[in-house]
Amino acid sequence: MRLDSAQAITGNNLLFPAVTAVAVGGVALTGGIGGAKNAVLGALVITALNEGLILLNVNPYAQEAVNGVVLVTAVELTIDRKKLGFIK
Repeated sequence: MRLDSAQAITGNNLLFPAVTAVAVGGVALTGGIGGAKNAVLGALVITALNEGLILLNVNPYAQEAVNGVVLVTAVELTIDRKKLGFIK
């Protein structure tokens, strides 16, 4: 008799905060810039943000929206616009 089994969707809710934490830590999503210390710092910041939103009883959909805005802002700040020809 099986009591527990693994599901393919088990960690789906952890991917978005992990990517956001790495981007907030200043690690470039294209690679080559940043490191593990920065990623851990980003994880602490995102964890504090998420816990604060939970304590404020913010709607879970709004929490995802806030994480999305934080991710877009972090990527926007770390992108090197000089290397991209189509963005001026």
